[in-house]
Amino acid sequence: SVGGFEDAVLGAMLESRGLTLKDVNLVNVNFALSPSLYAGKVDAVIGAFRNFELNQMDIDGRPGRAFFPEDHGVPDYEELILVAHPDYAGTDKLERFLNVIDKATRMIINDPDTSYRSFISFRPDDLDNELNRRAWRDTLPKLARETRQTDPNSWNQFARFMRDRGLIDNIPDQKTYLFP
Repeated sequence: SVGGFEDAVLGAMLESRGLTLKDVNLVNVNFALSPSLYAGKVDAVIGAFRNFELNQMDIDGRPGRAFFPEDHGVPDYEELILVAHPDYAGTDKLERFLNVIDKATRMIINDPDTSYRSFISFRPDDLDNELNRRAWRDTLPKLARETRQTDPNSWNQFARFMRDRGLIDNIPDQKTYLFP
């Protein structure tokens, strides 16, 4: 779904099993991951969300199997991050935004049922379904309890992975992209 990055991830995963990208036929299915599997267009997909596609497939009576990148040669990385223009770093506007993220995350963790009801209240006919209930359940344990915490060692490992895979030329100084 995301060229370059996903090729690097898939390449590392294949190499962990003695294969290369040349051993597979890549088919771009965009974001139609589960439907492409159902239709037999592909045997596997990359880029699926852990909390979504497997649940969707199970609900549809077509259970799947996940191969997690971190179990196959890819260092852990943070999937959902916030990016701000450097001019906004340290501003009151950014601080207020981050405080709202902190508050919302704590609310979801501490009161998931009320939070889910708030989520579906936007469009209950579309959002209150088995897939979203399962995805919500599976997302809860993955939420960071400290939303502003970063692990510099993890970021360095992933930066080396990106450099070694040709996604970046040099490992940037963390001061240019990690803010306290």
